[in-house]
Amino acid sequence: MDQNKSKYTIPSFIIKLHAILEDLNNSLIITWTPQGDAFIVLNPEILEQQILPQHFKHNHFTSFLRQLNMYDFQKIRNQNNQQVFWHQNFLKGQEHLLVLLKRSQNKLQQKQRFNHQCYQTFLIEEITSIKQNLKQDEQQFTHIINQHEIILQQHKQIYLDLQQQREQMEIKYEKLNGQVQAIISWYKVDSTSQYFESCSQEEEPSEYFCSQNL
Repeated sequence: MDQNKSKYTIPSFIIKLHAILEDLNNSLIITWTPQGDAFIVLNPEILEQQILPQHFKHNHFTSFLRQLNMYDFQKIRNQNNQQVFWHQNFLKGQEHLLVLLKRSQNKLQQKQRFNHQCYQTFLIEEITSIKQNLKQDEQQFTHIINQHEIILQQHKQIYLDLQQQREQMEIKYEKLNGQVQAIISWYKVDSTSQYFESCSQEEEPSEYFCSQNL
């Protein structure tokens, strides 16, 4: 098979898979069946840890299985309960058939649809999360506004209480001042009357004394 010409028509995954199976160093991990009409995965763990990272960007066995499924490989079990994968155009020594292996359009469409659904789900979750955050922010803002209004009302009430106390103090002061002025006025009147009484009492004997002398 002319590798240089077929590279452009054979999918990269198929070329790499065929190279892995043709490498005898991998025969204890992954190998052709004795009939050469399928291949067996003997050790999935070692395949995932050592071989897949050398050929693919991923190193997960599940991703490897998903790629096989996209190219319509059929998974079967042999008498030893081993994982065997078969495709009618993937045969040992029949490299010219590799050009016939193509991605299943249905599976590709399913993958694209699945990715689209995942993206939609992601967007819905993000939008829901943003809405929840906005709702929480709105509730916090409303709470702050309410607290501010309460504080303003409290300050207003304190101001009114102080104003009322001031007015009451002014009334008491005026009342007390009136009482003081009344006491002062009464004291002045009382002192004046006492003074005149004392003066009249002092003048009466002198007049009597004068009449006696006459």
